[in-house]
Amino acid sequence: MCAVDGHLADEELAAFRDLVGILQGRPATDDDVGELLERFVEKAQMLGVEERVARLALNVPPPLRETAFRVTFALSLVDGEESAFERELVAELAGHLAMSAEQAAALEASVRALSA
Repeated sequence: MCAVDGHLADEELAAFRDLVGILQGRPATDDDVGELLERFVEKAQMLGVEERVARLALNVPPPLRETAFRVTFALSLVDGEESAFERELVAELAGHLAMSAEQAAALEASVRALSA
């Protein structure tokens, strides 16, 4: 998950920019990305990252939960490093999205297979 480990690699920023652009239906600007990251960081500082992730998960409609999990997991891999904190948050996200450990592991495997 981009920047949750306190480090935002160039690869993570580029992947996040691409994703924002896809979701907006137009190329993302520096301002678009900056505003989204700033909002997340502000709320994460107020609530704590774990609580922020929990609250965001509540807004994911059931038909989009697997997609949201796969995108989040893929973003956590973009910089080529998997921090313990990122792994913990990905596991917590799976729980908040009402996924079993087996379901999360299968989705993670499907994401890893795409990058192989």
